[in-house]
Amino acid sequence: MGWRIVKQPNGLYARFSDIVDDFTHMNLTEKQVITCCKKQGLGSCESADKLHAGKEDFIPWTTTPGSGSSRWDDCIETIKNCHGKRKMNSRIKTGNKTPLV
Repeated sequence: MGWRIVKQPNGLYARFSDIVDDFTHMNLTEKQVITCCKKQGLGSCESADKLHAGKEDFIPWTTTPGSGSSRWDDCIETIKNCHGKRKMNSRIKTGNKTPLV
């Protein structure tokens, strides 16, 4: 598909696009992830699978559990390589920030 759900260090989720090599959505709750997936044309089961893959931190393009931050680390490295350190640092700051409740 060209995108995946990633668990951020702050415990929330992000949608990473392999088309633009960047996050298109950040700081999503589980409910917001499902809504986001459905807006991309996925059904309920596919949306739940996307969330599950992000939650379990499957190594990208596998069903093998990662280190707990494998997807995040892969995305951050891609952003650095494609968009530079400034953009990478901005995304790290956003992903680490505890959102207001």
